[in-house]
Amino acid sequence: AGGDWTAQALPLNAWIHVVWTITTTGAHMMYINNVAFVPNSNGRKVISNHDYAVWIGNDSSVPFFYFNGYVNDVSIYNTILNAQQVNRLYNGI
Repeated sequence: AGGDWTAQALPLNAWIHVVWTITTTGAHMMYINNVAFVPNSNGRKVISNHDYAVWIGNDSSVPFFYFNGYVNDVSIYNTILNAQQVNRLYNGI
């Protein structure tokens, strides 16, 4: 794994491929440009069955905190992607 994703500087003005997986028990994994990172899960919540909206590019717990950029090609799966599946997505296979 590449380490703690919160410490990674992302390039400006470049497309970045991000995959975030989370299990129903709260285990997280993040892939940034096909490199695996174990996210620092401090303060993160487990995704469960509920009627709340899913926010992409916004932190609903922090008022007026929005991602300053473009989000493109969002996909939500009902299964956890493994490293091979993430690699295929990253390489456009």
